[in-house]
Amino acid sequence: MPLEPGISEFIANRIQDGSAEAARLLTEHVNRHPDHAGRVSRCIAFLAKGSLSEWQRMIKTAHEDFRDEIFWAEDRDWSATSPQRIRNFIRPFGQEDEPAR
Repeated sequence: MPLEPGISEFIANRIQDGSAEAARLLTEHVNRHPDHAGRVSRCIAFLAKGSLSEWQRMIKTAHEDFRDEIFWAEDRDWSATSPQRIRNFIRPFGQEDEPAR
């Protein structure tokens, strides 16, 4: 399964060394978990912050429990009783900060 265009562009623009490896790892992950093709993949990309080693760690974590990536990428005040959602990676890159309708 190919990566969504926005995710492929994000990888090419943000991962300086190892963008091909990052794309390969995410493609393999999505092939094993097709339901991770959109939201979870965007969360992984956002959390990796351009680092291939973080990219690998986020994919490993998503394989174990993808809800962690969603929570870490979309919410703030993780340790609070009521964390606040500040992003929505159901939406494509560039639209994740738009308020819910």
